[in-house]
Amino acid sequence: MGLLSTTGAYALAWLVSAGLVSAFPRGGLWPPRSLLSRTLNAWLVAAPLAVLLRAFILGRAVIPTAFLAVTLVLGGACLLGWRLVFALVWSRLTR
Repeated sequence: MGLLSTTGAYALAWLVSAGLVSAFPRGGLWPPRSLLSRTLNAWLVAAPLAVLLRAFILGRAVIPTAFLAVTLVLGGACLLGWRLVFALVWSRLTR
């Protein structure tokens, strides 16, 4: 149950924030730099929101600062890495 609630909180926060800052390309692919900057903007909104949502779901009143920092850095690095690889592969395939 813990994994499901954590994953759900992060997925919901990501989908909402990415939609608000237009991190999903429509009608074609953006250049990798633009895609990464929009991804970073969405992540900087989604990560704190997800940590707060997770704390609420788990009934915790205190959010450890270290947990938020690790979430921002590692989650952001994984997300940016994935989006960079996707953008580069997609741009090569559509040439």
